[in-house]
Amino acid sequence: GRDAAALLHRADTAMYDAKRNRAGTVWYTPELEIDAPRRLDLYMTASAAMEQEDFYVHFQPKVSLVNGRVTGAEALVRWHHPRHGEISPGEFLPLVVQAGLSTKLTRFVVGRAAAAVAMFRDVGLDIPIAVNLTPRDLLDPTLPADVARLFSEAGVELSSLQLEITEDSMVVDVETSVAVLKELRAMGVQIAID
Repeated sequence: GRDAAALLHRADTAMYDAKRNRAGTVWYTPELEIDAPRRLDLYMTASAAMEQEDFYVHFQPKVSLVNGRVTGAEALVRWHHPRHGEISPGEFLPLVVQAGLSTKLTRFVVGRAAAAVAMFRDVGLDIPIAVNLTPRDLLDPTLPADVARLFSEAGVELSSLQLEITEDSMVVDVETSVAVLKELRAMGVQIAID
């Protein structure tokens, strides 16, 4: 920056990008400014979007390469923003985590997955549904009870749920993550590494 105000603005922009991406250090570049107003708008409207069900879930089939049959489905959360249209998960998921809404979003997706299992079963398709978990989900000791409640309300078995985690999801607190996963597994939930 050529003056103190510009320098502070750019430092602030880099700091927010570092926080959003959980990076230790970020150097300011003009590209960080391009979507700043949009990102701020998305961040500010994410909570209301959850209440108004602007988030929704698609179910992507998993198909056997051997016989071409559907063997399962993956729940994919999407966001239709009233001003910005369709927002990609790569753009909104970090904002949802930053806003402290990831737990609420996970419960929403698990609830939709439970309803889908029941709907698919009613038309003769008995398949498991996979849901991705965030690293924060694995630190939440209430996750197993919430998952059990959502599947019970839908009237479907927990064995129809497959929770997918990434290998690095457990790095933050291995002890808590393992305890949550063990409890889910003991309830009949399938666990997979994505």
